[in-house]
Amino acid sequence: MQRVIFIMVTIVAVVVCGAPAAVAGLVSDAINLAGNDLVADQQVNGSWGEQGFTGEAVIGLAHAYQLTGTSSFKTAAQAGGDYILTDAMYNSSTGSYTYGPYASGAYALSRLSEVSDNPADNTWRTALEDFYSQVSTGGTAGFINSWSSQEDSSAVYDIARHTVAASYAGIDQSIWRSGLISALAELNDTDQAPVMGLGAGVWGLAQTGAMDSTFVSTDPTSHFYNVMLSQLPGMLAGHQADDGSFYTKFDHSFDYGYTETTAMAALGLIVANGANPGLGCDSIVLDSQLVLAGGVDPAGQVYWNIGDGTELQGYFLAGETLEVIPEPATVSLMGLGALLLTGLRRRRKRNYRQRTLL
Repeated sequence: MQRVIFIMVTIVAVVVCGAPAAVAGLVSDAINLAGNDLVADQQVNGSWGEQGFTGEAVIGLAHAYQLTGTSSFKTAAQAGGDYILTDAMYNSSTGSYTYGPYASGAYALSRLSEVSDNPADNTWRTALEDFYSQVSTGGTAGFINSWSSQEDSSAVYDIARHTVAASYAGIDQSIWRSGLISALAELNDTDQAPVMGLGAGVWGLAQTGAMDSTFVSTDPTSHFYNVMLSQLPGMLAGHQADDGSFYTKFDHSFDYGYTETTAMAALGLIVANGANPGLGCDSIVLDSQLVLAGGVDPAGQVYWNIGDGTELQGYFLAGETLEVIPEPATVSLMGLGALLLTGLRRRRKRNYRQRTLL
């Protein structure tokens, strides 16, 4: 018995002592594998052949470039940005759009501006300002209201992306933020992915204003009845599963282990925790980051269900994963639990959420 105990203690000691390097290696590999696959598979026109989802890949590549300094990541992100503007039929001479960019595409322009040589003055920032100025002229509140007929979790995702991008452009920030709160209040378990929507909402709200005592809703029928903005991060954290991923539904009846829901929930907590370190969400965030990093396969592909190669692969999912992954040097032993639990994920199918070009 003593020998068995000694062997177990020795194994645990080896695992723990080796954890920081192993975890950092997992994260570093995930960044390079997913980023290089996006670079290799980018189409000549700058997209990845997923209509309406180019922005996610651009966002992820911009983040990967910031982490690694790999020039090919920035070059591919810029080519994706060019496609976003072409697809939106942007006329740089007149500063006008025939169509608007998709929500993730608009946010991608802000990320391209941030990684440009001069973030205060560049073509991406100008294009973004031109877009939101055009929206403002037509009526921002009405533009936001056009999502009222869409599926709620998709609507919150889109409005959150726009809210952050509009704030970066400095145009109608308060109108967008108010619209995001109203959209968030509509989420419930009849929607496709309410936890994903909550994550997107927290992400958008936490970086555009105070998470204070403002009520999300005073409607007794709302899931967020008398819930304050300050309570949202804790509510979101409560939907994390044991493996570090997140449940799909508020009542946890559906399942967990989906890439997009986990990515958006993690992003919400990353921003909220950064704004208020007292939340104590470090380990929750890191567990989700490590689960997502472990879902990048050896070819750099990312799947609808985390790490499940039998499921749908998506370049936009790779982009969302890259957006969440941290700097390898910041990874600590807090992530060990997530690594040991990665085999416990449960996976089931669900439909794509729909996104509409407006």
